[in-house]
Amino acid sequence: MTSPATGRDTAAAPARPSLLAAPVSGYPAAEIAQILGEVLEEVIVRRQRAGFNPALIADLRTQVATIRLAAQQWREWRVSAGGSTEVVAAGTAPRSPQEITPEQAGALLGVSPSRVRQLLRAGAIEGRKTGRQWLTTRGEVETYRCGRMAGSD
Repeated sequence: MTSPATGRDTAAAPARPSLLAAPVSGYPAAEIAQILGEVLEEVIVRRQRAGFNPALIADLRTQVATIRLAAQQWREWRVSAGGSTEVVAAGTAPRSPQEITPEQAGALLGVSPSRVRQLLRAGAIEGRKTGRQWLTTRGEVETYRCGRMAGSD
């Protein structure tokens, strides 16, 4: 059966997973909001240029607004309690256990590690280079994969 909205064969498409929520509040929200504030607009512009589905970008903006609101609520609470709202500068943390190599990302995407490095250099997948090693996260790889799938409608 073909979907009138996408023109895709719906019988061949896997079912969309049930909606998952990842509530964020308190200090983690403040950290995430700070990191997002440093890189988000640049990422969104690159995703738009890469042809990502506008609905996914709108959903991203909505989620970020929610995280920023949670961060603001935490800061207000900390100030009212006489505490500090200082957040450690982003980018100072050591390598995260969630970071993966181009080899691991390639396995997830079904492409070669050199193609992953090419996508990282082009900014299609967010990542960072430490010495000669590129690192990204599973989340970034999934974002790219979902955007690529949505863009092929």
